[in-house]
Amino acid sequence: MNSLWGGNGLPDLVGEFDPKSGHVTWEHGERYGNYFNNMYELVPDPQCANVTSLQGLANQCTLQAAARADTGEIVFQNPQPGTRGNFHPGVITTPLTWNTDMALTKEIRVMEGTRIQLRIDATNVFNHPLPSRGTFGSQGSRVVAPGDFSGNFTMMSLGPAFFFAPNAPGYLDSKVGACTFQAKIRIDF
Repeated sequence: MNSLWGGNGLPDLVGEFDPKSGHVTWEHGERYGNYFNNMYELVPDPQCANVTSLQGLANQCTLQAAARADTGEIVFQNPQPGTRGNFHPGVITTPLTWNTDMALTKEIRVMEGTRIQLRIDATNVFNHPLPSRGTFGSQGSRVVAPGDFSGNFTMMSLGPAFFFAPNAPGYLDSKVGACTFQAKIRIDF
């Protein structure tokens, strides 16, 4: 849905949508998750029906809209030409994320004036993964990072990823944030 989100465009909200309805669902053992519990699917935008069939142009319309998966009702579509959509990306927030880091330090006095300090730092102690959506960085390398879902979860997968994702809206393809430990030894003399 490039024209939906590209440039200064905003999607048109034309159906019923609760911005607080999103929550991450990731079935045990599944490779992918979803922020909207697969409630929405991508369908051809209704505007494609108005494209002329002369010279095969109707077949070239690639606009997409988001519809409810259970009823087929269009919820988001591209705004009509010359208009701006009515749904601002700030309405939907990303899911709550949390993380716990800890450090343990032990200082041992070996002799007067000499001490050894042992320190262990642990990040993401509870090994709680954060759902994410990978992006392609410069040079085409794949980047998966925690936080704002690699910049792809601003409004729909919501942001460009809501409609660019090859799967359903709200598609999440990664979990990031493994538990890591780092040990340090310091000798003061």
